[in-house]
Amino acid sequence: MPIYTNTSANTVNTGDAIFQPNETRTLQFYVYHPSITMTNAEPYPEVISNSGSISLATGETVEIILNDEIRCMNDFIVQILSGSVKLYYNTTDNKAIEFTGVYQDQVSSRFVQKIIVEAKEDSTVGSYFVKNLE
Repeated sequence: MPIYTNTSANTVNTGDAIFQPNETRTLQFYVYHPSITMTNAEPYPEVISNSGSISLATGETVEIILNDEIRCMNDFIVQILSGSVKLYYNTTDNKAIEFTGVYQDQVSSRFVQKIIVEAKEDSTVGSYFVKNLE
């Protein structure tokens, strides 16, 4: 995992981690701050296991496949930049979650194998990201 050092004489809050002055830490994620220096990037964390773009017209859908090979937790983010959507777990027979903007959840691949995103209006644009947590 990446190793970072606070190169300043001040405590630094990156929003994800707090570093004391001159502190070196190993993190499970990447951080960005002018006073924090990455001193070692290896081994690289598996950041994203599945990602893609969304560009849909009203009623069109995209299926986001989670991990169907091993049982694990999946962290996913669906980000809608324009338009609005309905999000379903596994099948459109389930109750929809309607939203605009960003939706994030953590689900078990034992119960959820895919996410279905359906556009509620034309020119719906966005993206999605999935990370398998083992």
